[in-house]
Amino acid sequence: MNTYKAFQSLHNQYLAINPIVHAYAEPNGNAKKTDPSSLWFLYISNEKNLVDNGFKDYIHPEGDFNNGYWDHCSIEQGTFDYDNMREGEVFPTILYAHHETILTVSCVVKTSKYPDVVTGEEKLALYVYYPHKGNLEEFEKHKEALMTYKKYLTQKAAIDDRYLFDESYTPEQYDEDDNDLTNKLENI
Repeated sequence: MNTYKAFQSLHNQYLAINPIVHAYAEPNGNAKKTDPSSLWFLYISNEKNLVDNGFKDYIHPEGDFNNGYWDHCSIEQGTFDYDNMREGEVFPTILYAHHETILTVSCVVKTSKYPDVVTGEEKLALYVYYPHKGNLEEFEKHKEALMTYKKYLTQKAAIDDRYLFDESYTPEQYDEDDNDLTNKLENI
């Protein structure tokens, strides 16, 4: 199966789980104002209510560079909630450009292991996956970050077993791990 069909299949799989995100590829910074990508984006940005939320959404690893695009995109207002991003959450996505419309997926990804200096919050961004051979593996890795109830049960059983059978595992360590896991569960 080629990568376009693989991402289209993923798009269809996630339709029942989350709403569709509408992403519009932005022309690269070196594009002339008369380039097709620039003219198309100017038209679209006047027709649609687009949100350009810097450092919060990307086309991964980049858009169709040969046709004038890079990794920047704008999201149609109302199709994605930046205030309630959860790492690993997957959305069916339609990626638009002047020369193509792609059914794909996007995933909320942690972009740094360090929290934001100002807000103290995790640095998260929406990665819109451009169909590319290596992107299937990247997508699988990124979506695994989402804590599910099944993962919770597996991790809970692991710390319970460790507490029962590992004498070096103190009650304090168990309580700390159990509290961390419970906090993750509350965010599901």
